[in-house]
Amino acid sequence: MKKLLKVLLGKLIKGHKNDIAKAQRWIDSAQYQFASAIEEAELAEVQFAKVEETKRKQLEKALEELNELTAKKDQATKFKNKIKQFIEE
Repeated sequence: MKKLLKVLLGKLIKGHKNDIAKAQRWIDSAQYQFASAIEEAELAEVQFAKVEETKRKQLEKALEELNELTAKKDQATKFKNKIKQFIEE
């Protein structure tokens, strides 16, 4: 009876060891995946920051060009109006 109890207890402990090992593999896998996800998110954050800065610079340049064009258009309109005024007098 004692021997049978030891055998059953041994099998039960061995089964628990396997379950514990399996659970540990799940934990290790989950930790790796989270670490990998954090790393990928950090890389994406850096990349988006670079793109954002590039687009911001492009926008600023486009706005400067727009202001220049508006000023030149206004100058041309003023010149045209002066010529018309001169002709009418």
